[in-house]
Amino acid sequence: MFVACMQEVDDLVSGRLRRYPIGAIVVAICTCLAGLLGALLDESQCTVDDVHELLRDIESEILEARNSANR
Repeated sequence: MFVACMQEVDDLVSGRLRRYPIGAIVVAICTCLAGLLGALLDESQCTVDDVHELLRDIESEILEARNSANR
């Protein structure tokens, strides 16, 4: 289910959203993520520490990918 969902998001970004500048897409996705994380916190589905850990993981993945590309 996760892989199918990721594929649909990728198709959306590379397809219909292509007409928007990448910066606009990034801001929109970040805004959606912030809203989703806020909703999870409001509904006690995760803790602040969980959010911090997720954001650290995202940062690590981005930096690792960038470092790998620069080698």
